Amino acid sequence: MTTTISVIVSTYNKPFELDLVLCGLNKQVISPIEILIADDGSTNETEKLIKKWSENSSIPINHIWHEDKGNRKFKICNEAANKATGSYLLFLDGDAIPHRYWTHDHLKCAKQGTVLCGRRVRLGPKISQTINTDFVNSGKLEKLTGELLSSALQKDTKRFMLGVRLPKLIARCFHPTERRLMGVNFSLHKDLFNKVGGYNESFEKLHSTSENIREDALLEIQLLKAGVIRYPLINRAIVYHLYHPERPVEKELDNSIQQLYLSALQQRKTLN
Repeated sequence: MTTTISVIVSTYNKPFELDLVLCGLNKQVISPIEILIADDGSTNETEKLIKKWSENSSIPINHIWHEDKGNRKFKICNEAANKATGSYLLFLDGDAIPHRYWTHDHLKCAKQGTVLCGRRVRLGPKISQTINTDFVNSGKLEKLTGELLSSALQKDTKRFMLGVRLPKLIARCFHPTERRLMGVNFSLHKDLFNKVGGYNESFEKLHSTSENIREDALLEIQLLKAGVIRYPLINRAIVYHLYHPERPVEKELDNSIQQLYLSALQQRKTLN
């Protein structure tokens, strides 16, 4: 059976960044069958951008929107996943520009019972201000020399080496062990996402009053409890995360999530 790719891009009032992400997705060497924009209540500016792309892109784009009632990213992502027609789901943040081999690398490593855990090059504030659609379309982000290297040497961009795309077997040798799931860049089969119940919407009330709860951590906990393997997709499936200030972490909430994570990890080891 042929694996078909649906890409789910989460966004909230970042039309400029979303425009760059869509540029990256339209340059993929393996095109997804659709792009679903999981929109957590953005204004009309985002809607206009998506309409423009829908009229010009060869890839069908579906705008999944709900009213802005606080941070409900997990809820709109679940709705987008439910409407996806592909058998394999790739999740991407709306400010993370994908390398042209992003879908290719996820697809080539896809396995049943496995979630692929990618990483990101963290673009600095200086270079992020210079990036536009021409910059993305030119492929400059993917070059190991030039503006991106200069930014890294100036200690602007961080984790530059994660942007070095290695052959699959070599990348696996460098990264043999499991890594934590990051919501900015991961993938899994749709039936597995459904099996674990997707993002846990029982946390909606807590999430709507806090910017700091990690939806990806809660999903990871559910996957661990189901015995899912986390495949480290590092130095492959590269994304370039545009700069924004890091949000402060609420220590009490973070500790609570960490305890849930450790408990789920121990449960999975017991099951295995």
